[in-house]
Amino acid sequence: MRRNIGYINNNESYITSLLTYNEYQNQFQTDQTTFTSGITVTTLMGRTGSYGGQINGINLSGYAQLDHDFGKLNVSTGARYEYFDLDSVFVGKPVFRGGLNYELSKGFNIRSSFGQGFVFLLSQNYLCKVNRSVNLYNNPNLKPESGWTAEIGLKKVLKIDDYKGYIDLVGFVMEYDNMMEFTFGQWGNPLTESLGGIGFSSRNVGKTRIPGLELTLNGAGAVEKIGMLQLLSGVTFLDHFQFIRFDICHKLF
Repeated sequence: MRRNIGYINNNESYITSLLTYNEYQNQFQTDQTTFTSGITVTTLMGRTGSYGGQINGINLSGYAQLDHDFGKLNVSTGARYEYFDLDSVFVGKPVFRGGLNYELSKGFNIRSSFGQGFVFLLSQNYLCKVNRSVNLYNNPNLKPESGWTAEIGLKKVLKIDDYKGYIDLVGFVMEYDNMMEFTFGQWGNPLTESLGGIGFSSRNVGKTRIPGLELTLNGAGAVEKIGMLQLLSGVTFLDHFQFIRFDICHKLF
């Protein structure tokens, strides 16, 4: 069982917040199986003068995960339910995940996984800041972002004399519903607000798919006359965003 409490009081920015995080977790294990379950409760109370807003909310979640070792094959599956209550705005959604890892040969593995995600951002819905330097606008109509990620990868462990490392290559696809972007445009009143009402605001840009490849090289070992040498490098290739739908109706610059 775990509990964290955080309190912030900033007189200069007129910000006061109280955040509590409580978690209870239970785990059952055998030689080949691990079952983990638990619940979390997060509460938030916030007041801010400079942003002109306030938040009172609670986040509840319950989760369970099962891991089993079949020898060369490892299987993992799990589920989680997230529930948000923010100033009488109720949002709830289940998410699921699963993964496989198979040892093709010693030090050579293939893996695949699928996982869902769900994001509900507090400040971008409720808080607004307008001043002479930068304008940040809230968006009460912002919808939660949800999506999934699938990947398949190969990992090879290498050993050359005293130098050890691995090469990891993975292909992935990420897809989002109601993807959120922090967008620059005219969101405020051009006659009454600073900078002509121009600033930043989070907006839903619709259904988006992002495929890509990632290559990682990692190694460490002793090199004669140099000493200990460690290498960590990687490169990620992303295809351009594939917008399936576009929802922004506001005027953009």
